[in-house]
Amino acid sequence: MSLDLSIIELVKAIISLLIVVDPLGNMPIFISVTASLPKDRRIETFNIAVLTGFSLLTVFALLSISIGIQCFSLSSTIEVIV
Repeated sequence: MSLDLSIIELVKAIISLLIVVDPLGNMPIFISVTASLPKDRRIETFNIAVLTGFSLLTVFALLSISIGIQCFSLSSTIEVIV
């Protein structure tokens, strides 16, 4: 793997993380960082960031429910919410 490829992967990871943390506040950052990319690469980067954010939020939401049920006996609370 070349150094250029590693830097590109790092930039993709940072952009994905920024979008997960604060999507509306980081849109100007995303636009400025991806301004030099062609339109198709910018859309691809955006889609990867959205998919990564959705996946992380879903996994952590499911894990927190599972941990809450097992560790804190929240089954009655979860049943009321659902």
